[in-house]
Amino acid sequence: MQVRPFNGDKDIIALREKFNKPSFFEIISKERSETTYSSFLKWLFHENIADKDTCNPIALLLDVLVRRSEEQKTYVDTILNDNDVKRNFATRNVNIQSVKAETEKSVSTIAQEILANNGKTNGTVSYVGELQGDELTKIATKSKDRIDLFIDCDIECDSLPAKRLQIIIENKIDSTEGGKKQDNVTGVKTYDEASQTKRYYLGTKFRTYVAGGNPPIDGKDVLQLYVNLTPMTPEKGACSDSHFIQISYQDIVDSILTPMLASSSLSSRSRFFITEFLNQLVFPSLEGTMIHPSIATGNDNTKELTAMWKKYQPLLTHSAIAASEVNLWMIDDVYYDHQPRTELLDLLLAKGVQSPYIIGGQWKVRMQYPKMKELAAQYGIKTDQVDLGLDDSCLELLSSFWDKNKRLLTALINGMEDEERGKTEALLCQLSKRDTTKYNVYYNDKLLNSRPLGKAKTALCIIKKWVSIKKSKGEPVTLDILNDTFPRKYNPYYENGKWFKNLFYEVANNYQYNGEKANGPVQGNWDFDKNGRFDIDTTDGKKVTMLKMWRKDSLEKLVEMVEKENLFKDLLIVLPAE
Repeated sequence: MQVRPFNGDKDIIALREKFNKPSFFEIISKERSETTYSSFLKWLFHENIADKDTCNPIALLLDVLVRRSEEQKTYVDTILNDNDVKRNFATRNVNIQSVKAETEKSVSTIAQEILANNGKTNGTVSYVGELQGDELTKIATKSKDRIDLFIDCDIECDSLPAKRLQIIIENKIDSTEGGKKQDNVTGVKTYDEASQTKRYYLGTKFRTYVAGGNPPIDGKDVLQLYVNLTPMTPEKGACSDSHFIQISYQDIVDSILTPMLASSSLSSRSRFFITEFLNQLVFPSLEGTMIHPSIATGNDNTKELTAMWKKYQPLLTHSAIAASEVNLWMIDDVYYDHQPRTELLDLLLAKGVQSPYIIGGQWKVRMQYPKMKELAAQYGIKTDQVDLGLDDSCLELLSSFWDKNKRLLTALINGMEDEERGKTEALLCQLSKRDTTKYNVYYNDKLLNSRPLGKAKTALCIIKKWVSIKKSKGEPVTLDILNDTFPRKYNPYYENGKWFKNLFYEVANNYQYNGEKANGPVQGNWDFDKNGRFDIDTTDGKKVTMLKMWRKDSLEKLVEMVEKENLFKDLLIVLPAE
């Protein structure tokens, strides 16, 4: 299974040294923090402007903005729509004299500055940006919004009258764009109900740029650019306000950080922080047991990680599946952690399929998976359940291998090329939901398990102990008694579902569901897979099996209910393993 070659591979050893040590951002517990990333960008743009010709980060940022604005020009309304401005930025004809960068800058402070430099008529501003009358005055006094990153530059350009450039950046990592803010600007309806990006724009915008016509600040005409920065590739609709140019952290990596690292004039201190930031972006954040995909990857990292992924793909895929503790479905080469009814339907409809099993763009009610699979096969769509063909002990070892190498393995998977990444995206999403904590079960201070157990096996251990106590007293234990004693409410995962009425079912060679052969009460459900089935012998000679899906909240619910119902006379304790 490639484990020994993997452990002895010199390139893997080098990657371990690179990724198995915490980055600077992890050391300070800020590995995926918007405010910390904004502070890094503030330092980047404020402290690294020595090389004015090639690797000035502001000039490199303007290159990105010109390119992205061109790609998004049909739905972005910015000063780069002015050809004179765009040409001067694109040809580096704008000389950046000084840079002041700030994080969390108050919108009301900027609005006050605009007011101070634009004169008043009868106590109101006649027109500023999209605001009229005394709206800006209300924003200046009441707004609680803060700009993630505000960059203010003095510039010189013979072809432009503007003497100042402001770049307003909305930085988003995992959060959404934001919506209505209550108690923000009383009496300014359009501003108060706007999304955060729109509020940034309304509260800070000068008049639309016209050569020689922008209102001055300190006697200098001003150009303003609004930017929406996210981990994802920029696309139409990612930001609700058309005044914002959409860029990604991958743009920052490819067009700013990588060129700066190539410059011989970069100081060793700047090189260290930029390298640490690059390594942090490529490394998926591990928040407890949550795995957040990479934000961006540098070219060197991408090449290394892609090569290793291709070399050890079976090992990595099987280890991830084993660690996820779920049975996955695969349509073509894409994994799903559930019966992929919707995905199959979308693929079939895209192929123009006409079928009595599809009514009005929906699957026929209660259509079972065998017919879906048969229909998909007719149109060349591969679909199957992923079966590793491994016994429980081997799966346990693979799961342990994943846990011990999680930092490197998640980096390898998240370092894949876009096409390869898409094939395992659902698998990573499932892993991101999994809590891989193992547990020990004690009864009267005696450990019941020989090694730490996953959540499902912990639940089975508790229930089997109850069964053994009942049997030792000569009391009956039947399927009905099990379901009466441990009703579905003990496991919220099944209580919220619609397929199962009970947690226990009698083991059968074949199940029937709506007159069709099935693996369980629902076709394809992994709970009734004979490999690793959770069987319990009853006192009436029947064998029953327990449903397998137990998540953290389900196990906690079981322990809570067992204690509440006094199912054990003596002390039962469940503790996370060290």
